Amino acid sequence: MDELDVGGYLRFDTLAGDPYDNNLQTTFSDLLRVIEDDVPDTKILLNKPVSKIRLNEEGNASPVTVQTADGATYEANHVIVSVSLGCLKEKAAEMFEPSLPTYKLKTINRLAFGTMNKIFLQFDEPFWDDDVDGLMFVPEETSEALLLTSDLADLADVWHKAINGFYVSAQHPNVLEGSLAGRAAEYMETLDDRTVTDMCVRQLRLHLKDHNVPEPVRMVRSAWHGNPYARGSYSYIPTGASAQDTDELATPVPSAAVPRLLFTGEATHPTLYSTAHGAYLAGRREAKRIVEFQK
Repeated sequence: MDELDVGGYLRFDTLAGDPYDNNLQTTFSDLLRVIEDDVPDTKILLNKPVSKIRLNEEGNASPVTVQTADGATYEANHVIVSVSLGCLKEKAAEMFEPSLPTYKLKTINRLAFGTMNKIFLQFDEPFWDDDVDGLMFVPEETSEALLLTSDLADLADVWHKAINGFYVSAQHPNVLEGSLAGRAAEYMETLDDRTVTDMCVRQLRLHLKDHNVPEPVRMVRSAWHGNPYARGSYSYIPTGASAQDTDELATPVPSAAVPRLLFTGEATHPTLYSTAHGAYLAGRREAKRIVEFQK
């Protein structure tokens, strides 16, 4: 909490419902399949990382040109930039031509982008009772201070303390799902699968006081920080930034009156940043902006 801007934190809108409800029967893949039904296959291009976005002079037949890593170019009247804040932090200074306005580059720099990773442990069969929804760990008093270190190397002996328990997967009753955030999540990505698996089993045996907890048959984990198309998981407003920065990140270029480059994603939502629903609503906002401009 010491790293958060108070104004930005108070602006965040928490929706009704249980934030720890893990009983979801659908996935993001299900949502994408619904959207895919309305989009022709020829309009979805895969393996086409964007290397440059050029804003041409107003009056040009093609106001925006997008170039991909293979050298191909695509002309458009508008481009909606939906990459993560993590990607913008890494690429914004060189991806846009001409350069983005100074205010927007400063906004990208001020806002923060954190990492949350998940670990899934699959067992031959559940070793927990049928009425168990999850296994929560009680952290040690010194854990929080140790995990706030800025040096990844110092996390070697404590990173696992960021795992506060495991939930039973709603879709797979023989799978436990754990999560960890911050620098510990980044450090976990540097370890091999065997090390991560062994530490998870060690934590389960320690907190359950049961040395008979079996080895999982499979371990799967995310690695959002190392993913070049994500560079993290969620945005937040740190000290030194403000809620105004999310508004400025969402401001079109060259202007709201002539929106050629539009910006969306969870980091651009004023009250629901860091969430999937915030990203969805921000996307609808920018689509509506284009529709209104074209009228």
